Amino acid sequence: MTHSEWRGEAAQDWIDEFQAAVDVHESTKWRLGDLMVQAEYLAEEHSQAFPGCETWMHKLRQYKECAELWPEPTRNDKVSWRHHWILRHHPKKEEWIEACHENGIESVHALRDLLNR
Repeated sequence: MTHSEWRGEAAQDWIDEFQAAVDVHESTKWRLGDLMVQAEYLAEEHSQAFPGCETWMHKLRQYKECAELWPEPTRNDKVSWRHHWILRHHPKKEEWIEACHENGIESVHALRDLLNR
């Protein structure tokens, strides 16, 4: 996609997707992360594309990183995004995320305690 195409219909499509992502509950973080992955080549324009402050940009970068490290087929929608974030670099992250689901580990504090043992 060229820069001029970004400013046209494709830009509006992306903005519509961004708004839809903001309107969804738990999956919002995944959708925002996926959108940030798609917008990677526009890194220098992120500050112009998104209203808000550095705090929001930090959150969006986290969503993007987590979306990159957890491709859609590996995500478990029965476990929070925060669990995925905590486990994102763990060498057995898929096993841990499944264990969280199977064992009802809903608290991220409990997850952190288990990881620190």
